[in-house]
Amino acid sequence: MLAAVGRGVLLIRARKFSGSLGVVTVEHVIQLHIERLPEGGYLATSDAVQGLVAQGRTIQETIEIARDVAKKLIEAPNWMPVTEELGHTRNS
Repeated sequence: MLAAVGRGVLLIRARKFSGSLGVVTVEHVIQLHIERLPEGGYLATSDAVQGLVAQGRTIQETIEIARDVAKKLIEAPNWMPVTEELGHTRNS
């Protein structure tokens, strides 16, 4: 069973290609859920970024890994937010 440790917020600066604007840097604020694993270490996930799962030995390491994973997912050409969390909207 996972033990909830807390929530955090990540600020991600991601580069996206935007048609006539070329490459632009966009900031995303992402809510992060952090839980302690029974075998040791921590797990971070986010409802706002589908596929964001990061595991580390310490909370700090887990957050750093989560930031890297989130940036890669957000910079993917077909990425879209999955919730309206923290000002993001879902395109239908």
